[in-house]
Amino acid sequence: MTEKTQFEIDYFNANGVYPIIEHGGVDLTEEQVAEATIMTNKFNAKQYLKKTDWYVTRKAETGQDIPDDVLQKRTEARQTASS
Repeated sequence: MTEKTQFEIDYFNANGVYPIIEHGGVDLTEEQVAEATIMTNKFNAKQYLKKTDWYVTRKAETGQDIPDDVLQKRTEARQTASS
């Protein structure tokens, strides 16, 4: 196993996976890695929204409030998903 660079460690801490920096022996550019990071963040944001949609349905059907932390994270996820 090769030693991880600080970039790889930071990427792992932010995304939970290591970036793919080699594919078929071809190094990805920093721009490609940055683009993949953006795409991953958008995907994760959309997944969070899907996972918490039931709160919105419950609110519409029963009037029960959505927890403040969920509302805040959903707001952040919508911003990330649409950026």
